[in-house]
Amino acid sequence: KAEAQALARQALDKALAIEPDSIAAHAARFRYAVRVDFAWGEARAELDRMRTLDPKDALLLPECEATFASVTGHLTEAIKIQGQIAHRDPLNAAAIGTLAFYLLHADRFEESLALFRQELRTNPHAIGNHALIGVNLALLRYGDDALAESARVAVERHVNAVAGPRDHDLARPAVHDDVERFDGGAGDRRDAPVHPRLELLR
Repeated sequence: KAEAQALARQALDKALAIEPDSIAAHAARFRYAVRVDFAWGEARAELDRMRTLDPKDALLLPECEATFASVTGHLTEAIKIQGQIAHRDPLNAAAIGTLAFYLLHADRFEESLALFRQELRTNPHAIGNHALIGVNLALLRYGDDALAESARVAVERHVNAVAGPRDHDLARPAVHDDVERFDGGAGDRRDAPVHPRLELLR
């Protein structure tokens, strides 16, 4: 893992050396700072650089701004920005799922559940979606329904192990990453702190 992370960092540095003003490269470096190094100062610097390069960017910049707001404890701001992203592109399943995740951590369980289900309708292969639906249902105290979703997670794992990686898998972490992030792990849209009420599930 450490070797892969080092290679990734080298690739990012090389990309920026070749094209210092690439907003995509700065966005990638931002994500690395957040997800791998947990280097908030570096992440903020990359975000500021992106704002300088293209303050009107409607794709990468808002996504990174929402992520930074979430990891620095400004969840209301993260929800606002992510909601705008999802509104602009209602067929962007990943954006919908990310908004649902932020709402989950804001204790807005009904809204979160509805959006996770919308994500699944938009992308039936959204890996980890059933796990997050199950978490919402458990927090809403729909125990039987939560268990049913957990059973579907096990099926997802089996199907994906047999089928191997597919294109749509590359955009989402594996199911165990969705569960891990609630135990203190980090993922792409999952960089928010552990929800305290998840202790109810232990």
